[in-house]
Amino acid sequence: MGIAERKQREKEIRLAEIKKSAASVFQKKGYATATVDEIARLCEISKTQIYQYFKSKDDLLYSILEPEIARLTERIGILVKNGKEPASETIRKIFTVSYEHYDQNPDVYQMLWQHNIHALPDHKLNRLEHMLRENTHHMETAIKKGIDQGLFREVDPKLAAIVVWSLYMGVYHHQAKRMLGRKTDYRKSTIDAALELILQGLKRK
Repeated sequence: MGIAERKQREKEIRLAEIKKSAASVFQKKGYATATVDEIARLCEISKTQIYQYFKSKDDLLYSILEPEIARLTERIGILVKNGKEPASETIRKIFTVSYEHYDQNPDVYQMLWQHNIHALPDHKLNRLEHMLRENTHHMETAIKKGIDQGLFREVDPKLAAIVVWSLYMGVYHHQAKRMLGRKTDYRKSTIDAALELILQGLKRK
């Protein structure tokens, strides 16, 4: 490995360490009250070093959320491109992929849904909201496919997509809160049950 490659590798490691520390502090303290000083202490570096990589606390939060939301949006987008697959299976896969993503990235879930990200600058907030709306659009596409396939009854695909995502996130939020201080995790089983109710509601009689 050459000098340039080694320096790039060291930079990537440092960035990952800073993001990990920031995610931990944001989750424990909340984004609004968390400070760069606390992140620096946890990461065992100076605040000046953090500012060498990130312009602000907003920039740091965005750098954690944006790539993960983009990755989920891309995965869901790939699923809905399968035009031959029954729409019900596509929606099942969307639920599975979404659950796995948040389960594997709990810090992202906490920061995105349980803290006030609206403090972010408009252009960054707009980018995050655009990707989340894109996920709703993907769900709309899947529901419209089900109608075209004759599997789903005639409904407004856009409105149905909003309702489906709202139900999904509502169930996930509720069960995630119930997990606090408890060992039993009912998120997956409850989401699966909600999915079956949703598909039964969409099913053409």
